[in-house]
This record gives sequence, C-alpha cells and structure tokens, in this order.
Amino acid sequence: MNRNKRSTVFGAALIILGLVLGLCLGMVLVERQRAGKPPLLRLPQGGVSKPGQTTPSGSPSVPVGPAGTGGVSFSQSDAKKISLRYGDDCDYRPDVQALLKQPLSWNLTGDAPTVLIIHTHASESYTRQMGQNYAETTEFRTLNTAYNMVALGEKLAVLLEEAGICVIHDRSLHDYPSYNSAYTNSRQSVQDYLSRYPSIQVVLDLHRDAVLNSDGSQYAPTLTVNGEMVAQLMLVVGTDASGMQHPRWEENLAAAVKLQVLLERQVPGITRPTILRAQRYNHDLSDGAMIVEIGTAGNSLQQAMAAVPYLAEALIGLCRGTTADSTS
Repeated sequence: MNRNKRSTVFGAALIILGLVLGLCLGMVLVERQRAGKPPLLRLPQGGVSKPGQTTPSGSPSVPVGPAGTGGVSFSQSDAKKISLRYGDDCDYRPDVQALLKQPLSWNLTGDAPTVLIIHTHASESYTRQMGQNYAETTEFRTLNTAYNMVALGEKLAVLLEEAGICVIHDRSLHDYPSYNSAYTNSRQSVQDYLSRYPSIQVVLDLHRDAVLNSDGSQYAPTLTVNGEMVAQLMLVVGTDASGMQHPRWEENLAAAVKLQVLLERQVPGITRPTILRAQRYNHDLSDGAMIVEIGTAGNSLQQAMAAVPYLAEALIGLCRGTTADSTS
C-alpha cells in the first residue's frame, strides 16, 4: 500500500473512531438524563468531584436516581427524638415541637443547584492513624484536602448528586492563612454563590468539633452501627441573640430539628444534642443554613467518613420538604 492510500485509510479510521466515541458519550448522557441525574457542576472554587473514598461497609443504602415524590411527615412522637441544648450565651427557649410541626416548603430536586456545601474551617482534621503521614499546620489541622473537612464534603456531595440533588461543593480553605477571618471569608463565598445560583435552598457548613475529656485527652463520640465505628453528628444553629441581624433564625432551627429526627429514625443515638447559639454563623443568608459537626478531633477520619452516608440519607429524606404534622 502506498503512502497516500495509508494516509487515506488512517484518516478514515480516525473519523470512524470519533463517531463511535461520540455515539457512546451520547448514550451515556441520555441514560443519565433518564435516571434523573443532573450534570456535575465544576466551578473555580466549587463543584463536585469524586472523593476518592469508598462508602464504608455497613453504611445505609443511599437511593440512586430521582428522590421520592411527596414530602416526609412527622408525628407527635417524633418530638421525643429531638435533643436540644443551649449555649451559655443564648437565653432563647423556642418551642421545638411547634417547629417540628411547621411544614418545610423547599424542594431540592431538579437540574438547578439547590444545596451548597461549604467549609468555614476547612483545615480541621482528625486524629491521625497509622499510615496517615500528611503534614499538619497545627495539631488537628491540615491543608491536605484528602484528610480535612473537604474530603467529607466531597463524599456528601457525590451521595446527594447520585440521588438527583444538584450540589455545589466549595473547597476553599476559608480558615487559611487567617483563622480569625474564616467566617468573613465564608460569608463572602456564600453570598457569591447565592447571587449566582438563587435556586440554592440549603447551605451546609461542615465542621468537626473539639472536646476534651476530664483527663485532657480528646473526646471521640462514636457508636457502633452494623459492626462499624461511626462518629456522632451534631447540628449547630445560630440566632440573633448576639445583637446581629438574623430575624428568621427559627427557620434554620425548624429545618435542623427535622433533620435530627430523620437521623435518629435511621440510627438512634447517631446525633448529639443540637446546639442553639447566640452567634449567627452566617445562617442569616439562607433559611436552610446550619452547621454540621461530624465527630470531633478525637475521632478518626474513617469514623467521620462512616457517618456521612447517614447524613446524606437524612437530607435525601428531606429533599421534597415536609408536610404538616399528623396527630399520631
């Protein structure tokens, strides 16, 4: 075969290969659309990417595809699942049972972004285990996003996206290099995202707590689920008790107590008491804003990761809001 014929054959082969690849990609996109999965958003400081960690064995089965129709409902007996405590700086005592009965009108399904995951203290990390040789900026803090709060946000974002909830995950290290500027920095990020995507209805700020035992060691709140050690979760809700403008803080609390009930329905004891604080923590920017503390510094990253699917499942349960309270 002469050179011209070889070139012709090679060119034709490339064209055929391109057509085949294009057809395959088209089929994938069609199947994704049929499954109700929105495209992964990729933004300069946000978006979703695979976290690199697999779902732990014994974790709940998170539904794939469009979330179920209709909102979840609560009964009077669900109020017993709510555990609330108050910061020393907060003297509010809201009627949490009334907030539980209050319908939740959001809908997190659809193609537009409805959930923003952010990390005010992104560099927070856990007790290092054998084989984890990442560098720390200070004790229990690292810029390595495979071991800090960004890793947990990645996992949560993927699980929600697989259930048909469109997520933006902001991976910015808002607490570095200035820890004291963290909430100022994250406030600007949230405002920017809400301006660009007014469809966002839930803003989750993922943290890990830090608590010392009486002997000075790190407290690690865990429970065993299906033979696996799982870090406990804790929700934190801000108010206007500090004097800062936040007139609708009870809307945040109403969403938080509903989320706590769904978590406790799955695994009794998986939550620590929800905390109401005087600081507003940027929660005034959205009626669906809250802090989620995933374990403490005393937990391992694996224990914290094991809690994420339960958080995802509870959020998926709330994806179409809630109906009015029943009397059962």
